[in-house]
Amino acid sequence: MINGSALRTIRRLTLALVAAGWALACPALAEQPGERRAAQRAAFVAVWDDVVDGQWRFTTAQKSLLRDYPLWPDLVAARYSWYVAADQFGTAPLDAIRTFIRDNPSLKPAQRLRYRFVSALARERRWAEFSEWFEAHYAGGKDAALHCQALAAALDNRLRWSDARIASRARALWRVGRSQHDACDSPFNTLRARGVITRDDVRARMQLALDARRWSLAAYLAGMLDTAAQQAVRRWRLAASNPERLLAQPLASDAPALLAYATRRVALRDPIAAKSAWQRVGRRVDDTTRAQTNRFIALAGAQDRINDAGQWLRELPAEQRDARVLDWTARAAIAKGDWPGVLRAIGRMPMASAAIDRWRYWEGLALVRSGQIDAGRGLLEALAEERSFHGFMAADYLDLPYQFRPDDATIDTQQLTQIAALPAVQRVAELLAVGQPARANAEWRAFVYANPDLDDWTLAHLTHGWGWHVETFAALARAQRFDALTLRFPLAHDAAVSGAANRYTISADWIRGIARTESGFDPRAVSSAGAHGLMQLMPATAQRQARANGARWAGNASLFEPAVNIDLGASHLAALQARFAHPAVATAAYNAGANRAQRWLDDASSLPIDAWIETIPYDETRRYVERVLFAEIVYAWRRGATVVRLQQTLAPKLTSLNSQGDIYSGVLGQDSGS
Repeated sequence: MINGSALRTIRRLTLALVAAGWALACPALAEQPGERRAAQRAAFVAVWDDVVDGQWRFTTAQKSLLRDYPLWPDLVAARYSWYVAADQFGTAPLDAIRTFIRDNPSLKPAQRLRYRFVSALARERRWAEFSEWFEAHYAGGKDAALHCQALAAALDNRLRWSDARIASRARALWRVGRSQHDACDSPFNTLRARGVITRDDVRARMQLALDARRWSLAAYLAGMLDTAAQQAVRRWRLAASNPERLLAQPLASDAPALLAYATRRVALRDPIAAKSAWQRVGRRVDDTTRAQTNRFIALAGAQDRINDAGQWLRELPAEQRDARVLDWTARAAIAKGDWPGVLRAIGRMPMASAAIDRWRYWEGLALVRSGQIDAGRGLLEALAEERSFHGFMAADYLDLPYQFRPDDATIDTQQLTQIAALPAVQRVAELLAVGQPARANAEWRAFVYANPDLDDWTLAHLTHGWGWHVETFAALARAQRFDALTLRFPLAHDAAVSGAANRYTISADWIRGIARTESGFDPRAVSSAGAHGLMQLMPATAQRQARANGARWAGNASLFEPAVNIDLGASHLAALQARFAHPAVATAAYNAGANRAQRWLDDASSLPIDAWIETIPYDETRRYVERVLFAEIVYAWRRGATVVRLQQTLAPKLTSLNSQGDIYSGVLGQDSGS
């Protein structure tokens, strides 16, 4: 068993490694910070873990060094947080804590300390002071834990709330489709016993839980009601786990939502079976539910490339033919090579939708393939002037040069210096430098929100100089500076990327495109699914690649080291390329998984590659493939290297192409007789 001292040592080393990783990721933060600032950073990393653990032990030199460091308040807040979070409240310097919080109302560490302090007041049942802080800072918020603690105190007559306020607050906390904080259990039980929370409230929350697909919560609530409610929840759970069985049962005509949900579950796996089942049971539901479910089935069929899906979409009533239906009507026609159908679908789109590059490309191509050569050429020529994936595709058809048109205009360096000197900005820079990017991100977002008049173009250059590219991209988007290609396509981690590309014999610019699209070059990024680091690798995938290549692997923490993450990500990408022998399919597999990509390939291996990409069922993956392949081209241009055109990148066949054997859906020169 690891003792406390050893654990602190491990955590201190981890923090030091993270700080070192961020120094590599953000070299401008580490370049010549000045001897005193460098010493302050080192001292902060050395003492931080001890302070978090309640050990306020500084040498005289450390204390003198750190007192004017921008992150000194973080050390003070961490010290006080230990008192209020641990069983040390009785010995806490409460006056000093109150003073620190009140003197620093806008400082994030003080705000976090304030929340912990107020939570501790509730835990210690110091209701008078709790009420003062709660009413001043949290009464208008949505924090369920504090609100339920206040509600419990009010029910116990510790807080002077009216019956109306108790009832109103209780219902607001109760009527949600998710489990609430544990602090809510006691007041909820009391309020149910007193009849403030009624059976109607229970039934309403059960329905909210069903709508949110929180089956366990719905079953728990149904247990407070009756047999009919419990049976209803069991039917919903069956619809989720075995919808075919549910649809085969005799159901009351008053269950349209249940029937529709079960049918949609079937449609996700087998649109044809769902269509057949809905023709049988859909007669028992209202017109609105019937139309909405028909729309869902038709879209599922189009995404599965069902041959009749285009007809299903066209049969939908006008009010159901929204932008998504029209998009997939066009894609269904593209999959069949029905060029007049493509033109009809695009012609029905709102002008703003039809004018995006995607549909300009397909409209131009459809005109050419329908024999309207001049009209199609005109659209494609205009599109070829754009710097975009589809603009490059159009340029390939016409054998025109790609257009980049960069605009890396200069900035006001004096303004940049002034912003960098702001205390809030210095704090963010130091949080990055000492390896605390999550806290840096929170403080930066708060700073940007509180200062909307600051020039985003200048902020983009500031964060670019730090190597904090994800925030650079956000600032450029706010500034609408999409021509700033140097900032938008940074050559980050160049040595690691080039080395991995050489090792695994894949394009370095492909790796850059993946890293930029996956994480915005954020080495500490973690997705909701658990993917880690620059190239957003799942730990199991990374460990498998490390084992296969003999790469260094020290658990999930390895994935936050840029060089390790890039190496393992490139290895995984190379393996996908070896499996699928096509960069577009390998890119899709990197995003959506190899099994899904294989299924999409099996379903449509005879499609031209541009049509295959366009009909990828997942919107996210389709856009991902386009963004990565587009970025690969821009990166080659940025480096001054020979640009490999899309027609060369996408030239490898899937299984077969169209009957002409063309790279895309048809070469314009052949159609025009040239």
